[in-house]
Amino acid sequence: MSKKRITIISGALIFNLTLAIVLILLKVSTFASWSRISLIASVTIIGFLSLLLIDNNNEEIDHKNDWIEEQLYIKTNDKTDKTIDYTRSIVDYVSFFSVVVSIILLILNFVVLKARINGNSMDPTILEKQVVYVYQFLYTPKLDDVVIYKHQEALIIKRVVALEGDVLSIVITNDSDGRECKVLGINGEIYVNKYDEYYEFRNSDLLYKLILDKNEIVISKGQIILLGDNTLKSRDSRHDGIYQVERLVGKVMGDF
Repeated sequence: MSKKRITIISGALIFNLTLAIVLILLKVSTFASWSRISLIASVTIIGFLSLLLIDNNNEEIDHKNDWIEEQLYIKTNDKTDKTIDYTRSIVDYVSFFSVVVSIILLILNFVVLKARINGNSMDPTILEKQVVYVYQFLYTPKLDDVVIYKHQEALIIKRVVALEGDVLSIVITNDSDGRECKVLGINGEIYVNKYDEYYEFRNSDLLYKLILDKNEIVISKGQIILLGDNTLKSRDSRHDGIYQVERLVGKVMGDF
């Protein structure tokens, strides 16, 4: 392997490891963990050891065959030279493989996350046990996005319904049976989901108590309101209150 190739591969390994650590420190990915960083680091170390072995082999070959041009393989009956050539080829593949694996790990941990849904809070939009892919690299939430959020130690899937500057209120209305009910209002209007269903409050709901105490709430910077499409089965901002943007994992890829 030439010095140019060694420089390129070593540079790629260093870049992958450095970027992974920086992303963790900047909290770009909530889902990523130090165990995954350790895995990427391990692959990177394998790549570096491979590069060192290549360097040693190159020095040995050059010492024995000063007249051989770089990257030129000469057939010889000497078993030692053949062993060196074989080792050199194997290490070449190992080094290349380590770079590929390192890049794949970086993408899987910081760019796209594969997740299987456990629960029915987003029925019928997204069903239980359905597999989704989540884009999580430098994600900025937008209204109506379906997102993965890290609530306490669990990952939950919800829809973004209110962001910074939106005003939350309690609206009194009547259901189809004429029963009076208290529902969520956003910016002066009753909020309904894509299935034309509103979100009713119970007196014990945390968000209801917060709004009732101040008459209305303006969402501050770094705050977000998330609701599930399944209005009757979803545990969301109605029960937990206002969520924090910094704990978003990313956006579920697809048109939901």
